[in-house]
Amino acid sequence: DAGVSAVMCSYNLINCTSGMCNSGRAYACANDDIINKHLKQTMGFKGILMSDWDATKCQAEAAGSGGCKSGSYIDKEFAADAGLDLEMPACMSFGGGVTKRAR
Repeated sequence: DAGVSAVMCSYNLINCTSGMCNSGRAYACANDDIINKHLKQTMGFKGILMSDWDATKCQAEAAGSGGCKSGSYIDKEFAADAGLDLEMPACMSFGGGVTKRAR
């Protein structure tokens, strides 16, 4: 209702326990439960979701989380499916393009 046109996702590794989640542990910038189900569907957000600077880089704690291998960047198809629209500051995950559109 406030006309927000962009939201920035963070570096957090999220393991949602609200009972409304089923995607398991994933970074905030590639978490289907948080981005698609909560932000876009439940809250009706229609703008773009962009990553914080280098928030798509998988840290050591990411082992076993969705779309990540420690020391690499989030898998581009995984991030796009989860709802990430724009990766900042450079396209490390989305480099080379994405074959699927973010929802």
